[in-house]
Amino acid sequence: MVIATGISSVVTQLLTIREFLTQFKGNEIVIALILFNWLILGGIGTLLAEGIGDTIRVSLTGDPVQEVQSGYEILKALNIRQHGPTIISCPTCGRTRMDIVSVIEEVEQALSEIDKPITIAIMGCEVNGPGEAKEADIGIACGQGMALMFKKGKVIRKIKEKEMIPCLLSEIKNWG
Repeated sequence: MVIATGISSVVTQLLTIREFLTQFKGNEIVIALILFNWLILGGIGTLLAEGIGDTIRVSLTGDPVQEVQSGYEILKALNIRQHGPTIISCPTCGRTRMDIVSVIEEVEQALSEIDKPITIAIMGCEVNGPGEAKEADIGIACGQGMALMFKKGKVIRKIKEKEMIPCLLSEIKNWG
């Protein structure tokens, strides 16, 4: 595929140059400008293909440190670069028996220094949680005073609410 793209690109460039030369009847300055542009654009294309110029700029009103984190989150969401854990959670419903937002905030705070890519699910109920988050590497599905811990959608154990976050953090630190 790469070879075919390269060949078609060269053929297209040669035909374009041929057309310019035909239109300008061999004027040396025009020929020089065409060749110069061809070489410069070819060089720039090579640099861009090598990744030079890959950048993202995020501007936030608050602390500039948050701009870097926001950039990482955008790249993670697009599956371009994995940097640190990705936490997914449910939007909550009537079956939720625990304050999921505070659990997520506590887990995010504890994992702020971890760079390894891992997907963590924090779900609001034990009924649908493991199935809805089966793509997650590891997760918990919270219930009334307890949680089910699961890996890749398979329940591995039941834990008490007060042990939930320490157990989850321990499993994450031992992951892969």
